[in-house]
Amino acid sequence: MVNDDTSVDVSGDEPLIIYKNTQRPVCISSNRISAADKLIRETDTNIIISDDGLQHYKMSRDLEIVVFDGNRGIGKRTLLASRTIERIAGKIRRCRFCSEFIKDD
Repeated sequence: MVNDDTSVDVSGDEPLIIYKNTQRPVCISSNRISAADKLIRETDTNIIISDDGLQHYKMSRDLEIVVFDGNRGIGKRTLLASRTIERIAGKIRRCRFCSEFIKDD
């Protein structure tokens, strides 16, 4: 679990930034299911947001929300193979909510 004493070397910058800006529980693990279980067991969390969660269908879910970078789009300027992009696009179509984030320059 990320906390006030967690080093960026341990957590990486993104989890630490999220924790410091929200003061909500953030769990880091290579196993998303064990991370979700830990959040449920050890915190009062009732909503879990998973980065790149569409890639991890072993983790159960009640709702899927996709947020993507509107300036870059999906599949543009990426190293993903076209087959991977097609698979992701299919998953996005099945999501309940899809939102585009556009940053003003």
